[in-house]
This record gives sequence, structure tokens and C-alpha cells, in this order.
Amino acid sequence: MSERLSNGVTRREVLIGAAGGLALAAVEPQRAAAQEAQGTQVSGLVFEDLDGSGVASAANPGLAGVLVSNGREIAVTGADGRYTLPLPDEATIFVVKPAGFMPPLEPETNLPRFYRHHQPKGSPPELNLTFEGLAPTGPMPASVDFALRRHDERNCRR
Repeated sequence: MSERLSNGVTRREVLIGAAGGLALAAVEPQRAAAQEAQGTQVSGLVFEDLDGSGVASAANPGLAGVLVSNGREIAVTGADGRYTLPLPDEATIFVVKPAGFMPPLEPETNLPRFYRHHQPKGSPPELNLTFEGLAPTGPMPASVDFALRRHDERNCRR
């Protein structure tokens, strides 16, 4: 078992997140710099969904040390569970599942809710997609929050 740092993250998780962040940032440094200069950002909260509501509240504490990404950069949540990332014109904001937790499942599809698409204009029609693309998502909400529930992974296959 890995040693946990004071914020609850293992050294391995920090190194993996940092390496991934460096690799992603190296791919498009000019675009990332332009995003930061424009000030377009997304922020939110990663929290433990203790009451099963799926809604951030005083009953559901923030989780520190959780990785969140926009597909290019990676942020680590602070002690209060909050994160901030640059927001590209089109992106998918997602939480990286930490050990011992899982996101809630969509009741209709039984798929995990760990992401939020940002495609304000939807999929471009000129792509001539065979299947339906993304419908316009409109602007991002003020806070893009992610609920996580504790999950016993001891009986899961490796």
C-alpha cells in the first residue's frame, strides 16, 4: 500500500497526475497560454456524496487531492475539494476516479456520471456524422461539481 501524503493523495498519484499534466501541457502550450490570457475558466467542487443526493451541500464534504481535467490540463482539488481549470472552446471536463470511490450512475443508462461536455454550438454539421453528434450544451454552469461515493474495491478483479 502506498504512503498517503497529508492531503490524502499517494505520492504515486501525484507523480502520475503531474506527468500527465506535463505531457498534456507540452502538446499545446500556445493554446493553453491563450486560454489563460483570456481568463476563460471552469471551476467546481469534487465532493463525497454522503447523503446520496448528488448535490454539493454542507452534508457532503469536499474531497482533497482528486484529479480533474479538461482533456489538456490537470488540476488537483484543494483541501476544500475545489478546482479551477482553463476552459477551451470545446472540452469535456472530467474527474479521475480516485481509489476507493466511484461516481454515481445515471438511472436510465447505468453509466457513471464523471464528466460534463462543453460544446456550446453542438457538433458541427459539416462533419457529416453518420450518427447524431452532441447537441448544443450552451454555456458552462457557474460550478461544475462531481459527486463521488465510497466504494469497496477489495472484491474487484485486477
